[in-house]
Amino acid sequence: MQIPRCSNPTKSEYICGINNAEKKDGEHMPFEIVRNDITNMHVDAIVNSANPRPVVGLGTDSGIHEKAGPELLAARQRIGPIPAGCAAITPAFRLPAKFVIHTVGPVWGGGNHGEEALL
Repeated sequence: MQIPRCSNPTKSEYICGINNAEKKDGEHMPFEIVRNDITNMHVDAIVNSANPRPVVGLGTDSGIHEKAGPELLAARQRIGPIPAGCAAITPAFRLPAKFVIHTVGPVWGGGNHGEEALL
């Protein structure tokens, strides 16, 4: 499957809008809901709701950075800012996961600031 790039990306690590169009009829991707601490998951990747700027945020973001070690922040800083609606991927370092996908969602500003286009 090709991973489309963001329109006007400034870094090659950005990915946006993965398209399942190449998936064949009848193919199913396994899906399981697991209730656990995301920083303890032995998976290919965890998804972090990230700040657009390369800083450690609060809540889950802070927990992910704490357990992954300072290498995660250094990797995130090398990527730089991530536009809303895009994502970047880094190694997971000291986490049991292989990768961290840093996603940046739109911030609601009343609905008159282009939020709908980013959803």
